[in-house]
Amino acid sequence: MLGIVSIFVLASFVPVVSSSIQKQEEKEKTIIINVLDSGSRYLTEYHASEGDARKIIALMEEEISQESFTKQIEERLNVLNDIGIISSETANNLANKFKTQQKFLDKNRLMPTREPFFDVFNLFSGVFFGLKGTKDYTFLELNVYEFPFFNSTILAQFSVFSKFTGSGCIFTLGTLGFRYIYEFDQAKYEFPHFPDIGGSVIGFTGILLEFEVGDTLGEEYEGSYVVGIGMNIASIWNNLEE
Repeated sequence: MLGIVSIFVLASFVPVVSSSIQKQEEKEKTIIINVLDSGSRYLTEYHASEGDARKIIALMEEEISQESFTKQIEERLNVLNDIGIISSETANNLANKFKTQQKFLDKNRLMPTREPFFDVFNLFSGVFFGLKGTKDYTFLELNVYEFPFFNSTILAQFSVFSKFTGSGCIFTLGTLGFRYIYEFDQAKYEFPHFPDIGGSVIGFTGILLEFEVGDTLGEEYEGSYVVGIGMNIASIWNNLEE
């Protein structure tokens, strides 16, 4: 009788143990994304599924044109909202900022687009960038200083200066016009099929995603990623392979 009871007791624990192992395996497969939302003033971690991580990486594969800049940025924000990384309020607020800027640039003559010393140099621009790479340096990021006499309404909740390098692309639309680096070539470059670029954004406010991908998505996906959508005072970027 004791033997039979012991067997039944052990058998009752098997589903519980199996379920625990399965949940642990599912947790290990998720990819942790650091989400900096400077508009809403928070920095969080989001546990993305493999499918969601692929959707985020795919955001930088589609080329953006000057005519559809605002629309395509809004579509990217909607993808992040659907995944659950950002709220609909954040997506709408950022999309409205891009629309307002687009209307202003349409009504006002842009500054001359002379060739600068950089492949991309733009001022007071909307920006999208995606890299399989890293944020090498940042200065005064997010909510560093709180001044009580401003009653917490000082909305300079941005990264004062950040520097990035990696394989990817950047698109800007600002007072110097539509300037970008985009060279998607599967035959020439390894995944994500872009040249190495590097640059800095000054006075960035918006969404910044940083995450590390292991071997869960396949060997070619392994590495660090940075994706940014927002507004900045200045963008300075170069194609490092030229």
